[in-house]
Amino acid sequence: MSQIPEEEESDLQGSSSGVNETNHRDSSDALGDQLLEVVRRKATPMQGLPVETQKRRLAGFIQRRGHSWDTAKQILKQLGLMN
Repeated sequence: MSQIPEEEESDLQGSSSGVNETNHRDSSDALGDQLLEVVRRKATPMQGLPVETQKRRLAGFIQRRGHSWDTAKQILKQLGLMN
């Protein structure tokens, strides 16, 4: 199983509270981009598995890091695993 360095994992687990909505949105976008990259790396060795297995494992991976199902679904769509 692949391990994520602690600094990457801690970066994925929360969001900074911005002073105004624009800062919050920017930090959320950066967090989403970073999460997408980590999930892409995690998905690479799973390419030979059935799509349903990939979706289940990656969604669990995302949710165990404190993100909602909606976030997991968006990431899976960006990876082309969901319609």
